[in-house]
Amino acid sequence: MKRFIFGLVVIVGLTGLAACSSPTVAPAAPKAAVNTQAQPPAQVQAQPPATPAAAIQTFEILQSNNTFQPNQVTVKAGSQVRFTLRNSDGEDHNIVSLNALVKFPENKQAPGGTYTVDWVAPDKPGTYDALCVFHSPGMTLKITVQ
Repeated sequence: MKRFIFGLVVIVGLTGLAACSSPTVAPAAPKAAVNTQAQPPAQVQAQPPATPAAAIQTFEILQSNNTFQPNQVTVKAGSQVRFTLRNSDGEDHNIVSLNALVKFPENKQAPGGTYTVDWVAPDKPGTYDALCVFHSPGMTLKITVQ
């Protein structure tokens, strides 16, 4: 019986020692080699400067007393053009072109309204007429393309 108790004590003791010992840790991954030699600076290719956007020719045109003011404008052939039309009359106005080379989207300016249209002038120099269909033939705008 002494042997039995002695064996039991040994088993319990070994179990206790195993529980108190530190856990097994996996070895750390090897560290990557570090290059301590100076490296030349990275090569950076210079980019050419961006081409500036073409300047937009802008015109503010007042629609007043059934006229366009100014009633004549001159633009550069092929240039980008912006018309801002301001209706200071008590009635509706619009702007349309009679020439297929100068196109304006369908539009109508109520009294006190503003309409802005961006368009590209024709490449072909010449004189082009625009008008208000509500008040033509008197309400015209002459567009000279040079």
